Amino acid sequence: MKYNLTIKEFFKIRYIHLWIIWYFLKISSYIPHNLQMIFGRILGKIIRVLAKKNLSIVSRNISTCFPTISNRDKKKLINKHFESIGISFFEISTAWFASLKKVKKIVKVNGIENLNNALSKGNGVILFTAHFTCLEIAGAILEEICPNSNCMYNPQKNKMVDMMIKSGRTRFAKDQIPKNSIRSMLKALKNNEVVVYLADHVYKGSNSELIPFFGEPALTNTATTKIAKISKAKILPYFIRRSDDDDYIVDIYPELENFPSEDHIKDTSRLVNQLEQHIRISPDQYVWNYKRFRGRPKKFVDIYKN
Repeated sequence: MKYNLTIKEFFKIRYIHLWIIWYFLKISSYIPHNLQMIFGRILGKIIRVLAKKNLSIVSRNISTCFPTISNRDKKKLINKHFESIGISFFEISTAWFASLKKVKKIVKVNGIENLNNALSKGNGVILFTAHFTCLEIAGAILEEICPNSNCMYNPQKNKMVDMMIKSGRTRFAKDQIPKNSIRSMLKALKNNEVVVYLADHVYKGSNSELIPFFGEPALTNTATTKIAKISKAKILPYFIRRSDDDDYIVDIYPELENFPSEDHIKDTSRLVNQLEQHIRISPDQYVWNYKRFRGRPKKFVDIYKN
């Protein structure tokens, strides 16, 4: 499905800042990759100074997930994280607007054979991933390795922001499925298509359970087990990271064996554990400025309370 921004609908005062961001992203896609990284790190340092609230959230998340980290290493990780946030603006620019040739040049994909093997079984594939700062690059490369892909997404309250995201992701997403539209997801899997599925944010629905994330209980979506049972789709972890030379590595892991089981909590814990292992490789590139431990029962300490 093709989405287009229209002046008629969005040419209003309240959208001016979003038009500036849109064209900033579009123009930035022409900047050489090495300069994007430099500018991104500078932007990240500025964001760190200005975004005091986000700094507090990042600090508390890191302290909770890495309780033995030294103050020196924590400060270093926080600084690198904000640099990654700054770089993410240029990664979005590349993912949405740059040529496929540029994307292919900076991305190495491991495990394409795992995806092809899973698709050959005819029941569709769920690529289980998470909110990394460079996530959009992982989406963009799907245009090359699996054009017949779909992604779940969280509809935005701001109509123009929603349209920007949809428009940017059309290069790789055959369809963008609202996060609560499980029926549409099952339809895509029935057609032996790929669905990119993020289930690492707070979830309070009927399939919510408190599952440890780096040892700390967090409200987690366990619906992957139910979806896999109904669809018989294969579950493949699909993770990205930016390497030390500022190129990207996408890892497509083999399908999870004995998944789903009869224990949805055990299944989800397996997924979370695999995610944790990947985060530890480049911890600065996970989105720590999100309140991952909010919404828990009152018996748990609110780590974000001042």
